[in-house]
Amino acid sequence: AHTELLKKVADRERAPMYVVGEATGDHRFVFARQNKSQSPVDLEVKHLFGSSPKTVLNDVTPSTGYGNVSYDVAKIRDYVRQVLQLESVACKDWLTNKVDRSVTGKVATQQTCGALQLPLNNVSVMAIDFLSHKGIATSIGHAPVAALVNAAAGSRLAIAEALTNLVWAPLTHGLKGVSLSANWMWPAKNEGENARLYQAVEAVSQFA
Repeated sequence: AHTELLKKVADRERAPMYVVGEATGDHRFVFARQNKSQSPVDLEVKHLFGSSPKTVLNDVTPSTGYGNVSYDVAKIRDYVRQVLQLESVACKDWLTNKVDRSVTGKVATQQTCGALQLPLNNVSVMAIDFLSHKGIATSIGHAPVAALVNAAAGSRLAIAEALTNLVWAPLTHGLKGVSLSANWMWPAKNEGENARLYQAVEAVSQFA
């Protein structure tokens, strides 16, 4: 049944599709004649792929402490200027307006909205085709500042932000229809960062 469905999809997409064998579960890779009298190729899978090398990462968990925030009222302008330079606060025209955002003609909702094209939409939506009213919604969440203090909490916060953005899209299957993709932009070569990355990934696996 699965082969027939795959054949229909291949024919629809005009893609060549051939059935060359079957998975038997015996962990052998075999080429045999139809009467199975001869097998020019008969290998154990472990000999075909070998033993994949294992990567071992050794790191330390640094102890960090944070004191009270100190500031100078006379430097408020400088503080505001520094805050406005943060990626999460600053203008994102360099990212959102640099390319054509309507490629394929199936872009139903862009990340920008309004006459000024501000990147304020909670979700972006791609239509599945040109006729139906169904599509795929995408939302993004990130919490780099929180992750600097607590890697695990920052990861959970990023997922929570993405989900609260996605609330504005009607989900046919609810949370079961949501798939998560995590992009770890992490300075892993710095001491202690591999340990923090492990904590972040572990928190995501338990949270999501």
